Amino acid sequence: MAYDPFENLGGVSSVAQSVIQLPGVTAITDGDEPRYVSVRGISPDLNHTTMDGVTIASIGESGAGGTRRVNLQDIPSEMTSRTNVYKSFTAEQDGDAIGGVIDMIPMSAFDHKGLYKYLDAYGIWSSKRGGVGANGLSGYSPHMGEGAKGTFSDTFGKNNEFGIVLSMRYQNRARNTTKNWQSYYYDNPDGGSDSTPDSSWNGHVRPSQYSTGEYANDVTNIGGSGKLEWKPTDKNIYMSLMGWSYARWEHSVMDKEDYNLKDTVTSEDGMNIPVNSMYVRRRQNEWHRQNSGIIGHIDWHRDKHSVLLRAGYTMEDYSDYQPYIAARAYCKLYRISKW
Repeated sequence: MAYDPFENLGGVSSVAQSVIQLPGVTAITDGDEPRYVSVRGISPDLNHTTMDGVTIASIGESGAGGTRRVNLQDIPSEMTSRTNVYKSFTAEQDGDAIGGVIDMIPMSAFDHKGLYKYLDAYGIWSSKRGGVGANGLSGYSPHMGEGAKGTFSDTFGKNNEFGIVLSMRYQNRARNTTKNWQSYYYDNPDGGSDSTPDSSWNGHVRPSQYSTGEYANDVTNIGGSGKLEWKPTDKNIYMSLMGWSYARWEHSVMDKEDYNLKDTVTSEDGMNIPVNSMYVRRRQNEWHRQNSGIIGHIDWHRDKHSVLLRAGYTMEDYSDYQPYIAARAYCKLYRISKW
């Protein structure tokens, strides 16, 4: 998947958004954006993700152990010239890629002749107010967002044997949602019920919980990358040193209500179900995720011989500050009469 910035205007240019255009590659989304990718329908935990052949560090979904999926939502396409996705393997590839290999190839100053520059600035209009308009908390923009991204590269030196590449990204936007969902009881012939259907299910289903929530999100992406290259014209050698750091943080407010229903009905038609308890919850999150790295690259070849050396250090940080408050009440008269 080659990256051309003129075909990816505005905020749509993360690596995750690029590679899902390939056959057999699908997105696992975060709200309205792809976050992880699945190759051939297999879990993202079983992909092997690299930058210039060096493994990208990951701390999984939320800093907890047990997963190694790489968040490609946070890596912009501006620092790459293309992304290679391998769905079948040969002996020189890594053996821990049951799903697939995703290798991001960094952009080179030698991809263009002389000076190359690209800058894109844009505004974002979000018509959904969500919880932002209701809870009145300061610092959570209800509508307007903005962003800018750019890439600069040039060659220099007596014979243009040196190259430099710089890229940057900034975006801030509101992403507000309203959610409603239910859980169910599945009745058995003996009068009992289960939370999941099994072989004894008689075909009757009743709600066990009803939840509704307002979510106010303010999302910021910022970061950049730089690369220095050396490619002398009279020698069969290429050397480069690249570094990057991209951060994403999200300020979120959740106002949520849960209605837990009793495992009984109070009318012959089964339309009235008493509420056992009510929860009112407010949660404020400040998530912060940052992916950084530095990679050195040496490539030498002569006739049929070649030597390729790559070494790097990659890291990912994740933090979550979460003030949370909940209130619970047991109800005697409140009931759900239609569902």
